[in-house]
Amino acid sequence: MAINTSCYKKIKGVVFDLDGTLLNTLPDIALAVNKALEKFGYPVHLESTIKKFLGNGSRVLITKAMPEDKQIYEFIEPVLEYYLKKYKNLEQEKT
Repeated sequence: MAINTSCYKKIKGVVFDLDGTLLNTLPDIALAVNKALEKFGYPVHLESTIKKFLGNGSRVLITKAMPEDKQIYEFIEPVLEYYLKKYKNLEQEKT
């Protein structure tokens, strides 16, 4: 039985949602967040708490993870930069 594939010729690309759908990246994200917080002397969080901070990008993630009195640009930026470098260099240790 032949399958008609002519309808697929118009498809230009396919998008996959990796984080939390195809891959569980939470352990690596939590590790990188906590390493960044630790580096700057802030308290760390359980993975389950960090999961609640996800969904609106890295800047919001780091902002929510930081103590409320430190949630301003001058404190967030260095932690965010460190987090991004750390996450990139983890090579998905736990994913």
